[in-house]
Amino acid sequence: MLSLFKSCIGVPQRKRKKREVPRHSGGDASLSVSARPPSEATTGPNFPASALNNPMSVPTPPADAFNNTTSNRSLPAASFTNRNSSPPAGASSNPVAGNPSVHAGTFNGAHHFIIYNPTMIEGNNANEGQVMRLLLENIIVGAEFDSSDHRPSCHPETRLDITHNIQSWMYNLARKYKILWLHGPAGVGKSAILQTIAETASGATTSILGATLFFSRPNSRDDPKCVFIIIAYRLAVKYPRYRQYIVGLLTIDPQLVKKSPAEQFKTFIVQPLGIEQLLAEDHDTVLILLDGLDECNGEEAQCEIILLIGRFVLQYPMCPLIWLIASRPEPHIQDSFSEGELQQAYGQMRVLVDSDQGRRDVETYLRDNFTDIRKKHRRSIPSSLQQWPSESDLSTIATRSSGLFIFPSTLIRFIGDTAYADPVSRLKIVLETIESTYSSDGGHNPFETLDALYTHILSEVPQDVLLTTLRLLVPYVAKIPGTNFAESCNWFGFTQGHAYSALQRLHCVLDVPEPQYASRQELRVFHASFYDYLLSPSRSGVFHVMVPEVIQYHHLRKIRILLESHSVGQLLIAQALELDTDGTCRNVRH
Repeated sequence: MLSLFKSCIGVPQRKRKKREVPRHSGGDASLSVSARPPSEATTGPNFPASALNNPMSVPTPPADAFNNTTSNRSLPAASFTNRNSSPPAGASSNPVAGNPSVHAGTFNGAHHFIIYNPTMIEGNNANEGQVMRLLLENIIVGAEFDSSDHRPSCHPETRLDITHNIQSWMYNLARKYKILWLHGPAGVGKSAILQTIAETASGATTSILGATLFFSRPNSRDDPKCVFIIIAYRLAVKYPRYRQYIVGLLTIDPQLVKKSPAEQFKTFIVQPLGIEQLLAEDHDTVLILLDGLDECNGEEAQCEIILLIGRFVLQYPMCPLIWLIASRPEPHIQDSFSEGELQQAYGQMRVLVDSDQGRRDVETYLRDNFTDIRKKHRRSIPSSLQQWPSESDLSTIATRSSGLFIFPSTLIRFIGDTAYADPVSRLKIVLETIESTYSSDGGHNPFETLDALYTHILSEVPQDVLLTTLRLLVPYVAKIPGTNFAESCNWFGFTQGHAYSALQRLHCVLDVPEPQYASRQELRVFHASFYDYLLSPSRSGVFHVMVPEVIQYHHLRKIRILLESHSVGQLLIAQALELDTDGTCRNVRH
């Protein structure tokens, strides 16, 4: 062990009688962890919120549920040397002597001195730093609840019932399930709910928050290979015992971060937290929060994550981890939760659309935000409009929102856009858009209203820059990772002024980086519903971003790289574009 000594003074001393070191007494150092005996459980993932607090034993699945080969691993037996025994004849009593592979200590062979107030720093601190950096390099940047990619939380006076029910489940040690699935359609406010839960859990006196991950397909936060790495990193930051385990593991094999998600789950979750129970002794509850699972890349990966977590909580009921997962109710996700014994592992809450409470929450949100707009644009709103907007206008918007918070949040940004500074006229446009989607029978589709708003926003882009606007959206629809805004502009040959002018009218749906950050930040959509709108020709019409455009952009990048190299041959170009023998591009043709 490397050591650092401070305030060392050497003082000659008389020889002292050597203390006898007691011999080590052997014993069985193994630790066995057994689960509580299982009992029968009634299933049925749909239940009222109050049912979350009913205690129920969780059955243990078959022993081969994980096919876990790592669970049978054991540490090598320790070897102890009798320090009072004499060395063999002819052997040196100094273990370092004659052994070039063993390094001598800092004061090897020194005697007759005293060290006052030593400060010992172990050399594995360097390993710890290297391992934490290794994990950090493989996480999804911007995916945690407190990252710089700000996500809105719930308005303080909205979603009170559902956040209360979730928190009741979180803090109830007799909870019925260790997985809670929160689901609802796009735009209903699931991410805001989970952001609120994360902030509340993190700010508590005794925080139970272990790790958070907010997936985002349009913003390239969707890599399934990083899911359990980011969980491991955050747990290692917070819990010293777990950090010590991870440091030892990755010091031996750093390539574990490149393994499959299933292998990572066994290594980072099952072995330390299920088998060795590193957190169970000191912690009753550790919350893992996954938002937007349906935006994780690949349906198979989404299903695998559910199955891994579900089987784990059944096999290791004593582990303090609980999992809050939010997603759209996609069929493959529903099927995964309903598979076999996993029905016994989870409960679910549904965020209702077009509910009375949802409309009241939207109206509360609108009132507060319109008050802010009045303050910000007080010079633009005539004094004669003392009550703006009217109660009738507020009621119309709240009703037509149908509990989808993405609609009022988008229109608030649209109405309060400082580039226009005319909120009264902008509100009239919103009301006209709502009226245009109202059917004669009194019914309406809330997504149709949202699409109409998106269409109007894009229609305000001047025709002479519209093509530039749509091209700037291409790399983000293509989900090409690591494409910052400046790089996208350079590929198309757009100047800074041209690019920012083309996006001037889209600040209510896009987060456009400031010029000084353009080389480090990407263009970001506020909500995935705008991304879905652009990809659907039936919804976006003339503003549809076509897949061939995306492919063309991808190949344009490759051509640029080749042309900038010193020697470019036809063979290289053919390989880059994946050309067939007749010279056509396979990707574009199909």
